[in-house]
Amino acid sequence: MAENTTSEAHPNGTISREAALDALHRVLGSHAFANAARLRELLSFVVQRTLDSDPGRLKEQEVGAEVYGRELSYDPHNDPVVRVAARQLRFKLTDYYAVEGQADPVR
Repeated sequence: MAENTTSEAHPNGTISREAALDALHRVLGSHAFANAARLRELLSFVVQRTLDSDPGRLKEQEVGAEVYGRELSYDPHNDPVVRVAARQLRFKLTDYYAVEGQADPVR
């Protein structure tokens, strides 16, 4: 959700919380994400956490624990669930914005 293509941006180039949540809801309700419950959960978690705090503080272990039920002490090098899911999410978002989300004002 980093790219903004309309006037919904603030002067510093960021988008409003409302615009980001509207974009999130469009993506989550799309046909592209209809059968991707875990990816919807991952995207929701990442967007909500980014809106609520410093996105640089979001850590792979936290995502693994919160979204995928891993222990906070799990080793992401031995269990790449978050990296694999993030890659799938990027592909799914690319598909969404190529078709259903072509005209979406926020990406």
